[in-house]
Amino acid sequence: MNKIFVLLFTFLNKRLHFLEINPISTKLLNSRMTVFDIGASGEPQSELLSLASISDIIICEPDKRIQEFTKSSFAKAGFRSIHFIEKFLGGGTESSFYLTKRQECSSLLKPNLKVLSYFPFTERFEEESVLKIETSTIDSLDLKQKVDYLKIDTQGSELEILKNYSQLPNALLIESEVEFLEIYSGQPLYRHMDEHLSKLNFSVIDIKTAKWKLNTKSQNSRDVLVNYCGRNTLSFANVIYINNNYLPWNLTLEKAIKDDVIKVLLLLSRFKQISLAVSILEKALEQKIVNAEEFQILKDECLNFKFKRILTFLLFKNTTQNKSEFDREFI
Repeated sequence: MNKIFVLLFTFLNKRLHFLEINPISTKLLNSRMTVFDIGASGEPQSELLSLASISDIIICEPDKRIQEFTKSSFAKAGFRSIHFIEKFLGGGTESSFYLTKRQECSSLLKPNLKVLSYFPFTERFEEESVLKIETSTIDSLDLKQKVDYLKIDTQGSELEILKNYSQLPNALLIESEVEFLEIYSGQPLYRHMDEHLSKLNFSVIDIKTAKWKLNTKSQNSRDVLVNYCGRNTLSFANVIYINNNYLPWNLTLEKAIKDDVIKVLLLLSRFKQISLAVSILEKALEQKIVNAEEFQILKDECLNFKFKRILTFLLFKNTTQNKSEFDREFI
């Protein structure tokens, strides 16, 4: 019986159309959502697939080893438009790009083997070659659209890139990879990123952490328990920030734009932040940013998506079993 349900929902869920946004909700928007994915490296973020039909996406992926696959994957996702950028982003200076054995570990910063040697997957960060490149700032790209949601994962250079984007304070949500260990030599850590984004009026609403197990020299039967007891070391994370103007206790008719409120609600529901989304929606009704009919449509969108997401997870939870421990941290 379970196999029949899986086959049924595989059909319904193909390209995640089962989870697509309700057309009634899209009619409330007067503008499309703009997504900026810096360091896309492969497939679109799963949380965004159900919003593809209302979104224009800007993709930045300078690593030629993954560009064609990235272009193909995003083209199949159903975004309204795709703008692909092949430039290396940074501070607008000459730099080096370290190509590593595992493509997604490549970085503008040199892998820190002093730290990495204490973990069991050092070979993934082994340098295969080094390219001399010129970085561009985001401001130099002269983007025409206001970016609503910015996702960045560039292996240690995230802060430098964001510091050179003057329009960042206009974003609604930001998701950035941050490190707690100096995985790349001289890189900024979480505290530096948080300090910068806090000054720009953003607050953390969620952290998806990755914890690594250190190598040990344990050999005998008693010491082998070291590998199975206790917690692993916090290494890096994906952190989601929200523009403070859209937190429910700050939301006012004077500061908020109705389209932006709706976009925040749609994004938050995709990131499983249902209670925050509904709280913002209730404040938007109180402030007369949305009317009663719009309130009910958007509330149903948030709650129905949560139900669909839970149902899909229960049916497809076994599909992640073949992923490596390194990858499984973010599932």
